[in-house]
Amino acid sequence: MNRNYFRPLLVLRRFHSTIFTTGMTLLSMILLFASPANALAAGGIPGGNIANPVVRAVDVAKPAIVRIFTTIGGSVTVHITSTQSATFPLNGGSYKLELSGSGAFISAHGDILTANHVVSPPHDSELNDSLFQMAAQDVADYINQNFTTTAPYTAEEALALMTNGNFRTDTHYGQPSSDVYFSTDYSGPSPQSDFKKLGSDVRMHVSKIEQYSATNIHDVALIHVNLNDTPSIQLGDSSNVTQLDELTIIGFPGNADITTNQDPTQILTSSVNKVYVSALKTNDMGSALIQVGGNVEHGDSGGPALDSNGTIVGVVSSYSSNADYPLATSFLQASVNAQNLFLAQGLDTTPGPFEKAWQQAFTDYASKAPGHWHKAQRELQSLANKYLNFNGVTPYLDYAATQATHEKLPMPTTSSPNYGIWAVGIVGIVLLIVIGALLFFMMKRKKSAPVAPVVPSTASGMQVGASTQGTTPTRPFPEWEAQRQAYPSPNTPLPYGAQPNAPAQAWPQQDFRVPTPVPYTPQQQFSGPLPEPAAWQQRSPVPASPTPTLFETWQSPSGIPAPPPPSMIAGEDNRIPTGNLSTPRWQNTDSNTNNT
Repeated sequence: MNRNYFRPLLVLRRFHSTIFTTGMTLLSMILLFASPANALAAGGIPGGNIANPVVRAVDVAKPAIVRIFTTIGGSVTVHITSTQSATFPLNGGSYKLELSGSGAFISAHGDILTANHVVSPPHDSELNDSLFQMAAQDVADYINQNFTTTAPYTAEEALALMTNGNFRTDTHYGQPSSDVYFSTDYSGPSPQSDFKKLGSDVRMHVSKIEQYSATNIHDVALIHVNLNDTPSIQLGDSSNVTQLDELTIIGFPGNADITTNQDPTQILTSSVNKVYVSALKTNDMGSALIQVGGNVEHGDSGGPALDSNGTIVGVVSSYSSNADYPLATSFLQASVNAQNLFLAQGLDTTPGPFEKAWQQAFTDYASKAPGHWHKAQRELQSLANKYLNFNGVTPYLDYAATQATHEKLPMPTTSSPNYGIWAVGIVGIVLLIVIGALLFFMMKRKKSAPVAPVVPSTASGMQVGASTQGTTPTRPFPEWEAQRQAYPSPNTPLPYGAQPNAPAQAWPQQDFRVPTPVPYTPQQQFSGPLPEPAAWQQRSPVPASPTPTLFETWQSPSGIPAPPPPSMIAGEDNRIPTGNLSTPRWQNTDSNTNNT
């Protein structure tokens, strides 16, 4: 066997292996160069982990969440003795009590879903305690002015006398008035430094309560502000909620109001908390309730509970007053209780132009498709240009614009050639030419190989001088199969928005429980026998103490029992206690509050 026949094959194998390796390396570089650039990995992505569909649903819903402040005027008649009484404030006006709650736009036409007790506070002991705190200093001044005492009475002592019943009291309340504020998720950080100076771009007055169900029945209300094309959230089906479902509460817990200078940005920044469905209940009035465990706080009242699709399946309503820790057992009004209000109002909940554009822009913002950053940038910019008050879009727009600068758009197939395919084709043609040339050279060498001469045959028919070996038999070369290397596919890029989990910073927990009032006996004595005043003093009238501002708190001296802090921005008004579930404890004295 002539081994020279195999030399071209060996050369071909070695040369082709080198060509193949070089070609694959070149092809990999071409594909890597031609593929779209990955988004830059950056921390603090607006919207958080947008690869999570639940997080995306919450991000889309947040601009529709609002904070509600309700103001109600109140006065109190204090019977100091059996024959002497006075009504405070003495000038005939009223104390302004401010309560905080949450709500959500449910339509594009200014309709907001909230809890009824947020906009129509029940005239209960909690509201009375807040009124007593407002009047306490005036009551103490009145006693010191009109009665002879061994020592002046303090506001804390007057408050204890009213709270514990030593002084019989009659309370009077006017009609409540509510204002709605956009959160920073819509309006963005406020340029104002004083909450009371916020303008109509953030603050809206509630023009009417369209529909409501009494606090002791369903505790839901549909209120209206004069706006159009607002963000909105769809009402979901609470019948699909089951035990152990995870829901998301968005609201404004008063416990989170850590600012002392009335900074609007801090006051209007919403909080997002996860809760788990513990049970599905029905109260004595037939209202469907969702019992949840988790971080539901004062001020979350009226806030929506969202399912994994971002629809409202519950409204924060109440907690159990019998629980050792009230915040651990909370109740949501199921969305089915609000459905009747929608039907009675004939409410159109179709998303408006703003909501449709916002949902589309955020979908592209969270996408992974080639060119999505450029598309999201255009859509977010359009929103910013059309809705000038939607400053909450700015962080998303800035981030999308930054990512778009590093994003290579896919090459159009009709307008420009695909250089990657051209490069692969050229490499293939070169390889074919080289292989063809080598095969031609090998076949030429085979034809020029020496052949043994033909020897004449003898009489016996045997060839004279025939080679004992004869010619080498021809057979096909074994088929050559390229042993391809296993090249890994390009690494799949991380989801846009993925970032390391940062350790959570938790604020210290505060106990909202109020100690049970204890009977109070004044240590000071009137100079004359009670209950008759010993002497009326002819003194100049003492001006009533100014109404406490939005953030005033009482500093009770040690040893003197005092009720909880005022129901103002601190969110004292939150969820109403349900009391004994077998006996409704609500006594609604407001003649304007009727059951629907």
